[in-house]
Amino acid sequence: MSRIARAMGTDNAAHGIYDLAVRVGAKTALKDVGMRVEDLDAAAELATHKRHYNPKPVTRKGVRLLLENAYLGRRPG
Repeated sequence: MSRIARAMGTDNAAHGIYDLAVRVGAKTALKDVGMRVEDLDAAAELATHKRHYNPKPVTRKGVRLLLENAYLGRRPG
């Protein structure tokens, strides 16, 4: 992520990618690409059903919040 951030001239890769998408007019919300709000809980469950390596703890609540923000097209935190 740090290499991506440096290449984009920012200190946060997620912010840089999001800002680029906005500048070029790309869709930034999951709702705009066909995801339904009713499916957010199921998506969070699927994402946390099996344990995968991640340097930070992954919780269903945290993934659900991430998906809700993505659904609404909010800039990553």
